[in-house]
Amino acid sequence: MMLRYRIGCGSIKLCIESTAGPSLWVKPSAINTTFGSLSHKDDFFFVNKNRKLILVTNRISSTEKVVEYVHSTPNAIVRLIDSNIVTKYIVRDVETDFLLEDIAKEIASQDILVSKIVGFKKKGTSEPIPIILIDEIGKTNRSEIKIGRVIFRVSRFIENPKVCFKCLKFGHTQIRCNKDKRCSKCGGTHNDECTGPIKCFRCNEPHDALDKNCTIFIREQEIINLVQTHDILFAEARKRVATGQSFAAVAGSTSTSKSVVSSEVQAQLSDLLLVIKSLQDQITNLAPQVSQISNLREVNKKILDRCIQTQEHLDHQIVENKNLQALMNSQNKIIESLTNRLTVLESNYGFRSSDSPDPGLYHQSLDELNNFSPAIPVDTGPGIG
Repeated sequence: MMLRYRIGCGSIKLCIESTAGPSLWVKPSAINTTFGSLSHKDDFFFVNKNRKLILVTNRISSTEKVVEYVHSTPNAIVRLIDSNIVTKYIVRDVETDFLLEDIAKEIASQDILVSKIVGFKKKGTSEPIPIILIDEIGKTNRSEIKIGRVIFRVSRFIENPKVCFKCLKFGHTQIRCNKDKRCSKCGGTHNDECTGPIKCFRCNEPHDALDKNCTIFIREQEIINLVQTHDILFAEARKRVATGQSFAAVAGSTSTSKSVVSSEVQAQLSDLLLVIKSLQDQITNLAPQVSQISNLREVNKKILDRCIQTQEHLDHQIVENKNLQALMNSQNKIIESLTNRLTVLESNYGFRSSDSPDPGLYHQSLDELNNFSPAIPVDTGPGIG
């Protein structure tokens, strides 16, 4: 079982005994061997005058382990005898056919650590009523609990102050009281029938000391309400009540702070709504620009496609230019080779190249050229006539 536990809330006191009465573990060696690995180093054990083993711890984990081990041991019994971190719940409309043992098993299967389950009967009869009281170890805040297949609503149980019917003081019972018996009517310590006037020894008012309308009784009830409702220690609760911070005042201040917080939250929500509306208006105004941006994206996409095509064409032209350059280099090499061969041929056959005549050295007219007769007769061979 895993339960949340806030350190500093108090301690748990378990009584480990047997069906015969005394505990099965009373020797220190047996206690260390059996419970050493189940408890924390801050926990401590002691054996009381009735030879019952008492565990005092402030850890839920130690409680769970010890309870589980003792329950698994034959003839061993463990019970909670004191705790100030128990939350009590009243469950109504529970069928009286349910056995308390079955209810305990059902609750344990939900990882809820319960120290006690109490059923109620009609006053003066043995007829059960459909109400049970559940003591859950730990400071919890449940609103419902499952029993069988039914989910029941639960309510916190604020118990009345613990009163000793022997000395009539608060905080303990008559079983543990070692003081003299006190009369509830006059406050005296006589054993015979009271003949004096009725007077509360606590508040000096004319009423019985066990009257629940006593201002001291109401004050003790407020202390218990503060302890159980606001999760504080008894000393702190008594201090608050003594300084006038009653349960009603604390609850009122809590509700006032809640209302202040609620008003602050509402103001923040109003501001957030205004901001959201402003953002919506901005989005509405940006809608046409978003449309233009979409159109520009389309245009940019087309331009980009055109640029890609142009780049591909340029790359193709560059390749063709390289091929043409290679072809020109090849042609130049061929021309150079032919020129070299021609030079070799001229040198081999005695050819001499002559300079081209300068047109400026000759000034003959066309008639002079026509009248020019060669100095050397030309043999034309046999001709006609």
